[in-house]
Amino acid sequence: MLHRREFLRDMGQGGILVALLSSGLLTIPKAWAADRNQAAFAARTVEEAFAALGAGTPAASDEITLEAPEIAENGAVVPVNVTTSIAGADAIAILVE
Repeated sequence: MLHRREFLRDMGQGGILVALLSSGLLTIPKAWAADRNQAAFAARTVEEAFAALGAGTPAASDEITLEAPEIAENGAVVPVNVTTSIAGADAIAILVE
């Protein structure tokens, strides 16, 4: 059960956070607001998208794991999990043809 004292404390902290964000004294990390790669989204072929992303030639690898349902219950939201053990990998992109 939320007590009055906890409620007031949480509201005060939230107010301080909003004030700091709106004044510019506290900024959202760049990773949360990364620039959109317009060239990659405008690409008409997979090859153009790879070039815009700065990716090399795609190759099959057993160091990449893709977990996805066999059948999506809702086509608007399909949970996908991608992991890799490739050394130096710092990004993963999923492209749909």
